[in-house]
Order: sequence, then structure tokens, then C-alpha cells
Amino acid sequence: KITHSMTGRPWSRDFVTRVHYCTLPDSTKVIVNRAEEHVLAPERPNYTRMTMPLGANILRAVEGDRSRTLLTLLTHVNPGGFAQTHFGAMVTNRLSTESPRQFLHKLNAAATRSHAPKRRTQEAGSRPKEKPQPPAVA
Repeated sequence: KITHSMTGRPWSRDFVTRVHYCTLPDSTKVIVNRAEEHVLAPERPNYTRMTMPLGANILRAVEGDRSRTLLTLLTHVNPGGFAQTHFGAMVTNRLSTESPRQFLHKLNAAATRSHAPKRRTQEAGSRPKEKPQPPAVA
């Protein structure tokens, strides 16, 4: 699968990757990415093309607790442009330590939301509560 992603300001980057998915015999899921050029995703003005020489996500069930997953993220990118300056490298290095943590927090929040039990709002056979009406305006 070929993917093309673009970010907005202030960074204005885009990248094209070839993504390969596979499942290993022990049910481990592996997602591997690498930079790709594609005729339908030409470089655009005002965007710096990032390249990803290598990226991988490995998801493996925790032995003894199949409800948990060990997630390994490996990302090697060349962000290009401003990031190749001394100051840009400092900013990029700072983001590279914070972004994975933020990603995992958001992933956990999404996983928690999707597995949360649905609240029962009405008992079987009971009448639904009426919604409060806004006060009338004279």
C-alpha cells in the first residue's frame, strides 16, 4: 500500500511511504514503512518532502496476559528543510522524544473508549426521563 501524508503549518511537510503488513506465525503484527516516490504524489510547492528510510511498528501479545500488547515503534526519518539546521535539529530531537509518548497516550485513550462498557440510560419497562426544556422567552 502506498500512503501520502501532509502536515499543516508551521512545519508544512509531506511524505510518501510504501507500507507492508504481515502477521508472523506467533500472531505478532508487523507494519513496515519506507520512503517511496509515486506519480500521484508529486512534490508540492510550500511543502518540504520528508523521507522515511525505515519505519516499523511491531505489536506482540504479552506472554501470560493476552489482553495486553507490547508495542515497538521504530522510526528513522529525514525531515529535511529547516530541521537540517542546528536549531532545527534541536527542535526535531525534542519532538522525537515527546511525540511517541503523546501517540501512546492518545492510542490508550482511544482503546479505552472503544472497550468501555456502554452506560444504560433506561431500565427495561421504565419510562424515559424527560429532557429539561429551556425557559420560555417573553
